[in-house]
Amino acid sequence: MRSLLKIDTKGEEINVIFLRPFSDEEYEEFAAPMRIESFHRTNMRMRSIVLKNGKELESFLVATKYKRSAYEEEDSLLLIEANRLLLNFLSSFTTFIDHCSKQYSIHLTKLKKDFQKRDSYYFDEYFEYRFFKQMRNIISHIAFPLTKIRSNKEGFHILLDKKELLKFDWKRVVNADLETLEETVDITPMISSLCRQVESLSYDVMYDYKEKIIEAIYAYNKVYKEVQGSFGFTEYGSLEEFITADSPKINPISIAEIKKAIQDLNTHPDINIKLVSKEPADSIE
Repeated sequence: MRSLLKIDTKGEEINVIFLRPFSDEEYEEFAAPMRIESFHRTNMRMRSIVLKNGKELESFLVATKYKRSAYEEEDSLLLIEANRLLLNFLSSFTTFIDHCSKQYSIHLTKLKKDFQKRDSYYFDEYFEYRFFKQMRNIISHIAFPLTKIRSNKEGFHILLDKKELLKFDWKRVVNADLETLEETVDITPMISSLCRQVESLSYDVMYDYKEKIIEAIYAYNKVYKEVQGSFGFTEYGSLEEFITADSPKINPISIAEIKKAIQDLNTHPDINIKLVSKEPADSIE
């Protein structure tokens, strides 16, 4: 049992009004849809990390290709740096997939198989997706995937060695892909392709939880309209307990993160959630 509080803020003065006990059942009805925001935050942050790591890797490979003289390091050190950036990219990519799968288990259990099918679809459809995903799985055997350096009139190239890659146990479809590649492989053009695929998958995930975000708005509004203003909760079930506590803790509730999530969702070409400003709270049109 906890209690519902109204929170009035006037300048630096904060007034807290104890309204009524709030049962565990009521709280769960309110809080359950609000938790979807953590899924959205994970989706956005993990996607951002993958794209950032991809950009850093791509930029380094391009910069060393055309401006090798700008780097004082020996070739071997540049090779180590390229592999470090590649490992970061691979790790963030597969972590993004793992985190999404975990979040589906928590928030969208009915749609988890759909996500798994979508992951399989991307694997089957896109070479870069399956190649980098498989590379991350066998990285403990490969150690440094980028092992070749070639310098010619076109620039300085940091490359994969196909023969070395084929020594390892790839899935048959990826092994067949590798057989079609040149003896040395430049991954630079693959990086932006995978980034686009990750971004597309992230948008697919957003579409799956859009209804939960809308439910969160309705859950917040229901309590907001009862309180007629900003509100929060305390773990104490009665006014007497709240008053006599040495340092009663208050958990203020904000809708700001849910509103930010709606802004993010509206970047999806097939999502258009309209928030209409009405008293006492914003509503969905």
